[in-house]
Order: sequence, then C-alpha cells, then structure tokens
Amino acid sequence: MSAKPQSSSRLQKLLNLLDTGTSDATRKAAAKQLSEIARAHPDQLLSTIQKVHVYLYNKSWETRVAAGEALAFLADIFEHHTPDDLRWQALACGVSEEALNMAEGPQMPLSFANFSLQQVLERGTPLGASGGQEFDLVLEPGLTPKARLAAQREVLKKRLGLDRDMGLDADALFNDEDLEAAEEVCSGDTTTRYSQPHARGAATCSGGSQKAQQVAAQELLRSMDVEKLSARERNRLKRKAKALGRSDSLRPGEPIAATGQHQPGAAPGVGRHKVCSGIRTGPESPRDGDGSLGGSNGEDGAAVGTGGSTAAAAVAAVEVGDDEVQQVSEGGWPFQRLGDQIVVDSLDPVWEVRHGAVLALRELLRGHAAVAGVEAPLDGVPSGWAVPGGQGKRSLGAVSASQVAAARAANQRWLEDCVVHLLCVLALDRFGDYGSDQVTAPVRETAAQALGMALTTLDAISVRTVAAMLRELQGQNDWRVRYGGFCGLKYMLAARMDLAPDLLPEALPLLRRGLADPDDDVRAACADALVPVAGALGVVGTQAVAELRLQLWDLLPQLSDLSAATNSVMSLLAHLYGRGPGAAAATDELTALVPRLFPFVRHTLSTVRASVMQCLERMLAPPVPTAAVEEAVDPASAVAIPLPPPAWLQPLLPALVQLVFQNVMMEGEQRVLDASVRVWRLLVRCAAPATLCEAMAPEQFRALMALGSTQVR
Repeated sequence: MSAKPQSSSRLQKLLNLLDTGTSDATRKAAAKQLSEIARAHPDQLLSTIQKVHVYLYNKSWETRVAAGEALAFLADIFEHHTPDDLRWQALACGVSEEALNMAEGPQMPLSFANFSLQQVLERGTPLGASGGQEFDLVLEPGLTPKARLAAQREVLKKRLGLDRDMGLDADALFNDEDLEAAEEVCSGDTTTRYSQPHARGAATCSGGSQKAQQVAAQELLRSMDVEKLSARERNRLKRKAKALGRSDSLRPGEPIAATGQHQPGAAPGVGRHKVCSGIRTGPESPRDGDGSLGGSNGEDGAAVGTGGSTAAAAVAAVEVGDDEVQQVSEGGWPFQRLGDQIVVDSLDPVWEVRHGAVLALRELLRGHAAVAGVEAPLDGVPSGWAVPGGQGKRSLGAVSASQVAAARAANQRWLEDCVVHLLCVLALDRFGDYGSDQVTAPVRETAAQALGMALTTLDAISVRTVAAMLRELQGQNDWRVRYGGFCGLKYMLAARMDLAPDLLPEALPLLRRGLADPDDDVRAACADALVPVAGALGVVGTQAVAELRLQLWDLLPQLSDLSAATNSVMSLLAHLYGRGPGAAAATDELTALVPRLFPFVRHTLSTVRASVMQCLERMLAPPVPTAAVEEAVDPASAVAIPLPPPAWLQPLLPALVQLVFQNVMMEGEQRVLDASVRVWRLLVRCAAPATLCEAMAPEQFRALMALGSTQVR
C-alpha cells in the first residue's frame, strides 16, 4: 500500500476521533496528530482544512471544541507573512523608506465607515437557538389541497400530543379554515413553499430562503465596483455570488430535506438578509457570501452523518478548486476560504453553527490576526512548510512598495469586516445555555473572545471606533444586548492593555453604571471586565478607584447565593486591594467593610469561597506578593517573620480567627483549602501572640478545639 492511502486512512481515523473521542485529552491528541499529518503532506492542506471545517458545525460541544483546536494546531504550523515581513523584504530589495511611506499613505475605504450598528439593532432579526427550520412542514410534491390539509392536520395533532386515543375529538379543535390561514401566513408564494425541489423531490414550507439568497447574490454583485478589482478578486467574487445562488439547491445528503435545517452561509430570510446588507454596502468587502469551501467530499459522508448536523453537509459538498490551490501556491493566505466562510456563518440562525464559526475565528485569529487576507509574493521555490515535513514561513520574492501597501490594506479590511460581523453577533445573539452553576451565553462569550483576538493587531483608531460601537450596545434597553456589549469590552481591555490609558477614562464610567445594572449577568460581566486592568486603573485617578471600591462594597449586601455576580465582584475586590492604586491607603475604612465578607465565607459555590479567601489574603498583606510572604522566614530559626498588623485587623480578629479556622477544618475543595491555610498563617503572623490569645476567649477556644477534633466523614 502506498504512503498516501495510508496517510489518508489515518487522517480519517483522526477526524473521526474529533467526534467520537472518549475524553477531551483524546480529542486534543487527535487534533495534534492531524496537524502533523498535514505538515507531512502540505499539498493536502486545503482538503484537510475542509474536512476539519465540517466538524465545526457538529451538534456536540466537545466536537466543535476539538475542531477548533485542530484549526489552532494547523494555524501554528502553516505560518504566513505579515505586512511587516513584506516591508522588511522590500527594504532588503532596495525600496526606500520614502517610497514605502508614500505607498502606505492613501487608504482604501474601510468597512467601519459603511457600517451602522443602530441599523442592525433596529432591523436585524434576533438569533436564538435556531431559525425554526426544524419545525417546517415537509410535504411530498404534487399533493392536492385536500391531501395537503389532511397531512397538516395529522402533523398538528401529533405536535399537540392529541394523536393518541384520549376520548377527545381532536378534529373539532381546529378546522380547515385555520390551517388555510396558517398556510397563507407562512408564505405568500405557494410555489416557493410547496414546489421548490430539495433532495429526492421533497418540498418544504421554508419561507422562500432561496429567493432571499438570490437577492443577496445580486446585491453582492451590484455592491462591488468590479473595475477596481484585480482579476483574482473578480473571479473570487463571482464564485461567491454563485455559491449564494446555489446554496439552497446543494444536495450533500438526504438529511437536509428530511429536517429542513438551514445551511451555513445561506440567508435564512428577510431579517438575516437585512443584517448582511447593512454590513456590506461598499467596495471594501469583496469576499462575503461564499457558500463553499474547498474540500473533498469523498470521505466526509461518515463525518457528516456522525455529527448529525445537516449544516456540515453543505460544507462537505464542494470540492477544492484549482484556482484556490493556485492562489495559495502563489502566496495567498492558506486559510482565506475558511476565514471567509466562518465569518459569514457567525450570523447563522442555528446556534451550534454560530458557535462553531466564532470558535474557529477565535482560534484562527489567535495566531493569524496579523496575516489575515495578506497575499505575499513568493520566490517560486518550495520552502518552509510547503516542503513535506518542513516548517516556518515560505521564502519571499521581490516585494514592491505597492505590494506592501496592498497587503496592509487587505489585512485591515479583512479584520474590520470580521469585527463588524462579531459586533452583529454581540448585538443580535439571544441564546443562553445552562452550564456549571450559572446560565451562560456561549456564542456571545466566544464571539467577544474572537473580537479581542481581532483587535490585537488593529491600529488605535480602529480600536477606539470599536469601543464607540460597544458603548452603543451598552446603552440599549435589552439587557442581553447590554451584556454582549460589556462582554466585548471585557476582552477588548484584556487584549489591548497598551491602550488602557486611552480606553479606561471612557470605559470606567460605563462599567460603574453596569455594576448598578438591575440584571445580575450584566453586573458580572462589568466586574469581570475590570479584573484584568485592575493594576492599570491608576490612569483614572485614586479618587475614581476609591469610589469604585466603595461601590463594590455596597453591592455585596445585595448579592444572594444565586447571584451570578457574586464571584465576579469578590474577585474584583481582591484584585483592587492587591494590585490597584491606593490599596494601602484604603485600609482605614476596612474595619466597617470587611464584615460584609463574612456571609460568603461558607458560600455554596467554591469559586466564591476561593475569592473571599483571596480577598482577605490581599488585604492582610497587600504590598507583598503571596510568594514573597510565604518565603519570608528567619533562616536562623526557620520561623516566619512577623508582619506589621493592618490597622483594621484588631477589632475583627476574633471573628476572623473563628471563620478562617472553621474554613480550614471544613473545606473540601483543595484550592479553597490552600487559600484558607495561607490566610490563617497571615493572621497568625500579623497578630502578636498576646493579642491572638486575647482574641480567643476560653469558650471560643474550646469550640475551635472541638471542631478540630471532630471526625470528618
């Protein structure tokens, strides 16, 4: 057997492990080995990307995460050139700095200039768990009106649970006129609803999605000034327009007709179409609407079937084109088609497709944000990862000043268009899921993470523009939109710490307003947004930080055991007293404020208990890092050196000794126990022996000893 069939067979087994692996470690190992196979066979890179892409839309969360990890490994191996790489190569080729600066001067129109977030909020269709396609009525073509009504009646009775013998005449609950009225509401175009062919001649009541796709394709063509594009861009645009027009008629398998599920990249209806048309209205977006991605459909039938997702079938139905292979071989970004497609699919009505798309964007942008959309002129000699088993970037050829400017503009355009789509996700997504001990918004959270990755390489002006759009979301009446805006701000601040002096003065008032929001999830998002920048809050002044601390203390009595913001607020307090500006000066008021932590010492959530212990630890020794405190011992006696007691500790010492000792005895979570032990040691070192003895009355001491001698079951 030749090496290529063997590698293909092994590749398929690894792909199956992404879906069927028994543990996360197994799936991750499969993703890693898959990337190594791609390194050994770089000519199959595009096909491998296509096969992994299918699993991004799987119904299983673990499978989508594994597919994202596989893309991350592939992105690490198959590096690409940044605009700065091209600039250095141009300088090495003799291009002067002056020529490069002149070429970089004029900028092409950017997508931010033609994007209205307010229009999206007003006209966009909210994105829930799905677009409702799974509830569409599937009918055989050629049915008479009477037979169609009879079929509708049976389906309705089954959905209402009236198909069993219950001693009730279910037919009397609704008549033919009710069904006919519903038929008219579903769509005014009977031909579109009942005569549109799908796989094996089935027809579905789907509201005319093909018509919306065709309109989108026509508008895409009209929105472009084709004469200003290169031949390659014109061909790419034509492919995308064709893909939009034919995506409803793709027939990768019977499940599409059987379930009526929406295919990624296709417009689900007028609402979705309006959002997309609001995103792209100028010549800056020559790439959206691509309903296809290169790949072989020979071995993917099993992959699509095991995932149970008909959305993946549309991806697997299109083969890798020769033009795409040529584009990559000539220096194009290897992940161009994948990136274009997942950007479009980030607004899919099915939440699993949206989640898989933004998850892939996050992993792809983690290492390729600076190279997205860049076409690098190569020297024509196989090098770097293009050589089987090789690594590193491919060798550049001669680079001109215009090519450097074009690469920088292409990267900026791609990132801005990606950011625009992610902002739309934050604005329109409404899906919530139960995970761990709280409700989560997986699509918005992952989209915000991808947004942070995209902003890492954008210039300061673009970042401030995005910040202004996020402020627009934070001012909406719908708490879910506000939550999405604060999630985006959280990862923006974490990703661009270098711009904290510019962003924090405007962001802090909004975050403080969010901390007073009536919705608990919004308060949690605001507190989480401030944690990574706690050490940089000095730019807003010590007075503003002191007011923030006081607001957090006032918020604690309002939190209950079920509040999602409890852990976030507690964690922010700990960071503010440990690293925040003016932490030492804020201890005077702690005598009255620290008792507000006591009800949370034995909180039902281990994360809250850990945050309380961390907060006490930071307050007891704020100027010294924890590791340094642990190592502060006298070498001669091997005894810990006493620490100066904080001014607020003396009145609260009896209560703290009892609570912390109780926590040490009763805690079952190891990390909380370790934090409790560290706090206990700090208490002993901060309090003089005589003071500690006075704090422990005989009755309290006996109670502690009794607790310590109680057998743990």
